[in-house]
Amino acid sequence: MTRWMPIVGGLAALVLLAGAAATFLVRPTLRVPVARLVGPGPGPASGTAPQGAMADETRYVLPFGPRDFEATFESGDVAIPAHAEMTLALGASVAPHGDRVVTFEIRACEGAACEVVLSERVDFAAVGVARWLDRRIALDRFAGGSRRFVFRVVKASLATHPFVANPTVFAPRPRPRDAHNVILVSLDTLRADRLSSYGYAHDTAPVIDEVFARGGTTFEHCAAAATNTTPSHMTMFTSLPPSIHGVGLLNVHRLPGWIPTLAELLRAQGLTTGAITEDGWVAHPLGFGRGFETYRENKGPDIMNPTGQVDVTVAEADAWLREHQDERFFLFVHTYQVHAPYAPPPRYASLFAEQAGVAPPAILDSANYDREIRFTDDMLGKLLATLRDLGLDDETIVVLTSDHGEEFLEHGCASHGPHLYEEVTRVPLMIRGPNVPAGRRIAEPVGLIDVMPTILELAGTAVPSHVTGRSLVAALRSGHADPERTLSTEAWSVSPCADRSYAAPGVAIRAGRWKLARYQRDGGVAYELYDVVADPGERSDQYGRSPPEAEPLRAAAEGYAEGSRARADALRAAAGASATVDRPVSLDARQREKLRALGYVE
Repeated sequence: MTRWMPIVGGLAALVLLAGAAATFLVRPTLRVPVARLVGPGPGPASGTAPQGAMADETRYVLPFGPRDFEATFESGDVAIPAHAEMTLALGASVAPHGDRVVTFEIRACEGAACEVVLSERVDFAAVGVARWLDRRIALDRFAGGSRRFVFRVVKASLATHPFVANPTVFAPRPRPRDAHNVILVSLDTLRADRLSSYGYAHDTAPVIDEVFARGGTTFEHCAAAATNTTPSHMTMFTSLPPSIHGVGLLNVHRLPGWIPTLAELLRAQGLTTGAITEDGWVAHPLGFGRGFETYRENKGPDIMNPTGQVDVTVAEADAWLREHQDERFFLFVHTYQVHAPYAPPPRYASLFAEQAGVAPPAILDSANYDREIRFTDDMLGKLLATLRDLGLDDETIVVLTSDHGEEFLEHGCASHGPHLYEEVTRVPLMIRGPNVPAGRRIAEPVGLIDVMPTILELAGTAVPSHVTGRSLVAALRSGHADPERTLSTEAWSVSPCADRSYAAPGVAIRAGRWKLARYQRDGGVAYELYDVVADPGERSDQYGRSPPEAEPLRAAAEGYAEGSRARADALRAAAGASATVDRPVSLDARQREKLRALGYVE
């Protein structure tokens, strides 16, 4: 049962966005999964079913072989509580020609007695294959007993491979105290100092300022895990440095199976998991889809295609929220909108005109970068307004961050890759939601490596002992983090910059106010040392003056690669995993086109 009540407190910015009186929905109950019949982790399914993709959306599917004209899957016994229902989706991968008709049947069985609860004949030539067909089946008539479920598919042609995705039995349960939802938003390539919340002179992100800076807690100095997309994002999901998880380095390996992901851990605690991304280097085959019951990838190659990027990503996230609003959920939202090439919509052309020409025309356009931030901020406002409209404000923790920043010739380079300066390594980290102090700013440095344990603790889930990051929940409460903590950022790009050649990896080590960068460049090793508190622009290299702070940082940088290998070997051995390394991942043609549009490949 639900009821409408007037809002108490809330976010003024979102009220203005809506332009109407605000209300929220109080939900005394949740739809809770009582049995998942497929997917990783504990459950009645025997083993882990394979994942299959239909169009751009991947879900966990029952193990029906592509060459079987008729196939069945039988679950174990499932206790059926009152008001239970099963949710699932039907889909198919089809060839251009041939019969595309599939008959789906589900029976609920007690002993030898079975009752058909779904029988549907689908002609995928008529309905199309670009979407899943979501279904709900009422099970209340079986309440108080147990049933096993028999899934059967029959097809007429080998040209069709049918899927039954995410079959789950849900039932209403009283809402536990502090049973919060979590949304993780990653705005790719957003450097912290281009937000007015972080001291920028231009109003690039009024929604972020209002909702997160004034309505939540801001971490003023957050270190990226890496200077490019894939390794930094995987660190968010695993709380391990890139040199340990190994994803997105020079060989672009997939995540090893012995490393659990944030989505897997939250799903095991009963949260519904979904992701809306723009693929590229955050692609399902690399391991990012693990643990997500829905992993949606917008694969259009044109970064400013108005039908396929941040506006569409937000619209799809909006639809996902509406579909799962009565469940406890974890949603990951990722967009490349702020990434080059910068081409904001024409309606933003008059903004920040005073910056035009700051960078040479042949280099990235700084003003258009800011306009992209403003466009993305506007779209983020729509997503946050949906949270309010659905009554999820007081139930949802939202974490806003980025994977790395961007250079605009501050140190002779544009874009991002080999350099380890603050314009690339300092990213925003902001949290708002229930029990998160409003208007709080935490000055001590933290890292993207802390995102996973922080979300797990905020969600009431145990943090695995193997992680390298730290939960920031105590810092949220006290207003302070460890001021002397050591943090690292890795650089795996071998792109030349300012007539210099780079070898991978480079590494930056920060402890307190000091940051040392170790580069492999021009055939040798070079060090740079900065007091990033007194010299935030990193203009005065202190390394040649040999201050006492340099030696421990240099020792840490020199031993970083060997220490990472030893740590990875120890974790692998503790997990009982083989030392065999996965072969490099081959991305599909559309993903390669996306990377070409983003400027990563020729």
